[in-house]
Amino acid sequence: MRVLVTGASSLIGRHVVDGLVGRGDSVRTFQRTPTGDRSASVTQEHVVGDVTDADALDRAVEGCYAIVHLAAKVGIVGERSE
Repeated sequence: MRVLVTGASSLIGRHVVDGLVGRGDSVRTFQRTPTGDRSASVTQEHVVGDVTDADALDRAVEGCYAIVHLAAKVGIVGERSE
C-alpha cells in the first residue's frame, strides 16, 4: 500500500516511516524542503511542497491509499496569519 507521510523528518515521523517500510508499505514523504535525514534513505518517493499549496498537495496524495499527517508549524516564528 502506498502511504503519504507529512512531517516525516520529525521524531515521530521518522518512526512512522520506519514502521510503514518495515511492514512492506511504499512510503511517499511530503516536506517543505528536501532533508538528508534517516527517513530519506528508506522512502521511495519524496514530494517537496507546503501544506498551504493545493497543487503540491494534489501531487503528494495522488495514488496514495492512506495519509499520516504529522506536519505542523512549531514555534512562534513567522507571520501570525500563518
